[in-house]
This record gives sequence, C-alpha cells and structure tokens, in this order.
Amino acid sequence: MAWIDTSVCLGHPEYPDLATEDKLLTAMDAADISMAWIFGYDAIGTHDFDASNNAVQRIAAKHPDRFVPIGLINPVLAFPAVNRLLDNGFKSIKVVCGWGNWLTIDNIRRLVGPVVEALHGRGLHLSVTVEGNVPTRGGSAYIPLVIREASPDIPLIVDRCWTPQAWEDYLTIAKQDPSLWFSLNSLPQRLLERVVGELGLHRVLLASWYPETDLEIVQHQIARAVPEVSDPGSVFAANAMRALSGQHPKSKG
Repeated sequence: MAWIDTSVCLGHPEYPDLATEDKLLTAMDAADISMAWIFGYDAIGTHDFDASNNAVQRIAAKHPDRFVPIGLINPVLAFPAVNRLLDNGFKSIKVVCGWGNWLTIDNIRRLVGPVVEALHGRGLHLSVTVEGNVPTRGGSAYIPLVIREASPDIPLIVDRCWTPQAWEDYLTIAKQDPSLWFSLNSLPQRLLERVVGELGLHRVLLASWYPETDLEIVQHQIARAVPEVSDPGSVFAANAMRALSGQHPKSKG
C-alpha cells in the first residue's frame, strides 16, 4: 500500500524550484506516496501567510485525492486567520515554533491555547514543530507538555524532531504522554530503530519535509527499522488517516 507523507512543503525559501505543484506530484509518484499533507512553508521567508495558505488551498482543491491542506499561521496573528482556514476546508494548523521570536511558555499558553481550542472544537489535530533551523538539545521538548495543559484531549503531532541528541528528551515526554503522535524523518539508523522500538509503530508518522529530505531516503530507513513488517507503507498510511480524523494513536499492540 502507498505511503502518506504528513509534512511536505509547497513553496520553500531555500528550494523554491523543487516545492512546486508539478515537482511535488512527480516526487510523490516516484516514491509511491499516495497523499501528502502540504503547507506553505515559503511564508517563513516572506511572512505572507495569507498568500501561502491561498496557494495550498488552490492546489489541494485541484488535487483533492493527493493533497491535504494544512494551514500555517503567525501565532501572534492567529485570529481570525485560524477560523477562516478551517472554514475553507483546512484539516489542521501547523504551529512553527522555530520561527520568529515569540516562543515563551507564557506565549504558548496565551497564543497557542486558542488555536488548540478551535481545532479541538472541530475534531481536528494540532501539529507543532519543536525544532527550528538551529535546534538545541531539548530546547523545545517542553512545548507539547505546555499545550497539553491547555487541552488534555486534542490529538497532537510532535513534528520536526530532527536532532539526534534531542530524542532522549522526546522519548521522555513520549513516556509521560502516551497519546502523542511523533513524526519521523531521517535519523541515524540505530537511533531510528530505537525510536520506533520504544514508541511503537502505532505512534509514528512519515514526515519528510520534502524537498528538505529525499522521500525515498526516509522510506528506506523506516523500512530497514521494521524488517518484520512486510508493508510499512500501509501502517504509516493508516496512522496518518487516524491522526487526520482527529484520533489519538491506538493502544500498543
């Protein structure tokens, strides 16, 4: 069964020529990706979130069987943008914690809390990127726990977990909160195998952030991490659809 990728960039400040509609479809077909959750990552460079979200909406409407629209917002100016995006069919909001200078515990509570409430009220999940362009060990691992204070029940995807050393902290919060989803990208192979083993296949999602990471590299690493699974794509696709429908991971086993 084909895979589902839960983080793919439509527009990118560093790789604009690769993050276009046609290039994404070509890359997805080559890697057996049936569906991608797309977001307008070029807004990180332009700060024009409306234009990037409009492009996502337009292309997702053109290819509804291939692309799922995920909104990207400036957390300081989240409303009325969040409600408008959800009214227009966006399936979640991705909060990029490595962007700008807004990230404090108080701001997470004050700015992200209302976003969480809006999503939870519609039965949707929240995606939060815990690392930015220059991640530091454990620097953002507390963010999912602070969000949990605001909403104990919302399905929450911990995304952009890229720094190998930081996974000690991510695995710690995973034990504290077994309802968290975790997205996987390219990691040292032994670490990836440990992560999948400790989290369990029922809690992980494919998130390439293409074009930042080659789609097939991530798939190959994941397949090597679970040699006992004959069709890992079907597992990751089922997990993605479960998260997309606003559900927590299944119980282990």
